[in-house]
Amino acid sequence: MGALIHIDQECVREQVADILKEFPQVAGAYLFGSCLGGCRPDSDIDIGLVLENVDISEREQAQLEASIRNSFHSFDSHTYDIVLLELNNPIFYYKVIKEGRLIYVRNIDRVTDVMEIVSRRYADLYPRYRRALQEIIDEVIANGY
Repeated sequence: MGALIHIDQECVREQVADILKEFPQVAGAYLFGSCLGGCRPDSDIDIGLVLENVDISEREQAQLEASIRNSFHSFDSHTYDIVLLELNNPIFYYKVIKEGRLIYVRNIDRVTDVMEIVSRRYADLYPRYRRALQEIIDEVIANGY
């Protein structure tokens, strides 16, 4: 494995803000993943987007995501991986909120409302998720896989 590098997060934040200001559908954006610390030279830059309105159709959502993705160009040879954060995936979303860095805010009220919703759903779902995961691990160990 080669040497790890560090991405200039402030420059990323500025580039993200310049692009997202053209998309009023986006309330906020998180930087997350390996680019927050030391990362490989070929690592991408993960950006999670908080939408203003989650009640848009799948087609509209796909069009928005494609439009935003096409607006981003690589940063120091690192491509962007744009993810629309969805409330129906609270375990992933919670990890992004907890471990990521909020780098763009258009609507702080929406962003904090989403934080609260995700935290509540995570608190409800995570214990069941851990039990199910433990059952799978126990079965794998018992069967010698």
